[in-house]
Amino acid sequence: MSERLDTLLRVFSDMRERQKLTSDEIMIFLAVGRLGIAATPQGVTMRPVTCLDISQLLKIPTETVRRKAVRLEKIHFVTRTTRGIAIQNLDEWRRLAEMLTI
Repeated sequence: MSERLDTLLRVFSDMRERQKLTSDEIMIFLAVGRLGIAATPQGVTMRPVTCLDISQLLKIPTETVRRKAVRLEKIHFVTRTTRGIAIQNLDEWRRLAEMLTI
């Protein structure tokens, strides 16, 4: 268990240093991918997810999700549409998700 915790802490520290992301922004980025990315026989599909969906998953205020999504959009990690928030930087999301998988 401590190995998994060490990995989590290293990943968060790396993202904070490299991308200057807060812990909330990292969690929201992961949640957008978790809720919006699906593997299909044709490949990967991405759908936008709402701030409410993310808020309910992470148990944080919807307004916090909205504000943090603006920051993630500025650094090209997500894109915001009228239908919600979608992953823009799939490579970075995959890298982060793989680092957290033990």
